[in-house]
Amino acid sequence: MINCEPRHTSIVQAFRAAAALYPEATALVCRERRLTYAELERAVAGLAERLRHLGVQGGRVAIVMPSSIEAVVAVLGVLAAGAQAAPINPFFTPSELEVALGEAEPGLAICSLAAVDKVRALALGCGIGTVWSFGSSGPEALALEHWLGRSQLRLSGIDDPAPEAAALLILTGGTTGEPKAVEHSHRGLIVSVLQHRSRSFSTIAGRTWSSIADP
Repeated sequence: MINCEPRHTSIVQAFRAAAALYPEATALVCRERRLTYAELERAVAGLAERLRHLGVQGGRVAIVMPSSIEAVVAVLGVLAAGAQAAPINPFFTPSELEVALGEAEPGLAICSLAAVDKVRALALGCGIGTVWSFGSSGPEALALEHWLGRSQLRLSGIDDPAPEAAALLILTGGTTGEPKAVEHSHRGLIVSVLQHRSRSFSTIAGRTWSSIADP
C-alpha cells in the first residue's frame, strides 16, 4: 500500500518539485496545444507575480473558466500567490452566477473571454474589485504568451502556503440546488490524491490523464 503521508506541504511545493524533475515533459494537453512543465511553471510564476503585486495574499480569487490550459494556470497561479482559488462554472446563468459569487465572496475574478461580461456586470454587487480575463485586451487582460517567453520566471524563492492553509473553495449544490461552499486545505488535497492513487493505480509517471469535467 502507498504511504498517504504527504512528502510535500502544499500544492505549490509539489508542482514546483515536478517541474524541477521533469521540465521538458508534457504537463498539459488541450486539443492541439501542449505545455511542458517548464512552460507551465513560467506561466504560473508570471500570473502569481502579478497577483502578489495586487496584494491577494490570504484572499480568495474566483476562477470563472471552462476546463483549459488557462484554467490550470489560473488555479496554480492563485495558489502560488498565497490566495485561495474558487472555481465557478462559467456556464451558469447570470442569476446562478450571482448566487455562486455571493457564496464565494472573492475579491478578484479571473475569467474566460466568454464569461467576462457576465462577471463584470455582477462584480460591484458581489464585492469584486477587479476582473481579469484571458483573451481580452487592455490593462486587465491576461495572456500565456506574455509569460512563456520569459525564461527567468520560476517559482523558486516564494513563500509556500502552510499545509493547513485554504487552497480551494468548491461550490456544491448537492440535492438542495443552492451552492454550498466547501473549503479544502493544501494538505487535504494532497492526501486525497495519494489515497486515490493507493486505491486505483500503483504509478502515474509517464501516463496521460484526461479531465472530463468543468468546474
